[in-house]
Formats: sequence, C-alpha cells, structure tokens
Amino acid sequence: MSKVAGFHRDRHWLLCFVVNGEGRFGLSHDEALVGTVALLVAGLSIFFAVGPWSMPYELRTIAGVEAKFGKQAARGVWLFIAILSGVSSIAILTDVRPSYATPTAKAYQLK
Repeated sequence: MSKVAGFHRDRHWLLCFVVNGEGRFGLSHDEALVGTVALLVAGLSIFFAVGPWSMPYELRTIAGVEAKFGKQAARGVWLFIAILSGVSSIAILTDVRPSYATPTAKAYQLK
C-alpha cells in the first residue's frame, strides 16, 4: 500500500480513510447513517438558501430571523446550517476523532 493518505472502498462499499497506508479506520453502519443524514441536511439547507420559494422561511426560528434582520440574514442562517452540517458529515465519514477518543469497537477489543 502507498504511504500517501488516500481513499479506498472496503467490502461493504463504504468509503474508508487510509492513514499513511498502514492503519485503516473502519466505518461502522451507524456512523455511515449519521454522516449521510448530515450530508443530506447540508444539501437541503443549501437548496433552501438559494431556492426562490418561501416555505422554508416559515419555520419559526428562520421566520424570526427574517422578521428582525431581513431575508438575507435568513439565507445566511440556512447557509450556516449547511456549512455546519457539511463539516460534521465530512468529519463523521472520514472518522476524524480527538486523540483521546477511541471507536466503540476498538474500546471493546482493548478490554
């Protein structure tokens, strides 16, 4: 395997991250589900922010922002939600964790 970080597909057709060609962090099914849902929320939020319709702006929080600060600020809120969801989904799907955290499967193997 190459010493350069990259991507490959495992037998479950999930995209797994390869670190320096030596270690591989497997993606569990619940992480794949949560990451995919976060990615869908990011896509929908972008769709709502650039779309011409007013239905997404009838949500109570977004309507409050629109009433107080205007339509551009409400679009900004949708874009902010999209950015947060997108960054979260990328972090989940690439298995980014703090150095002190261990995946549940590895924690049970260590016991």
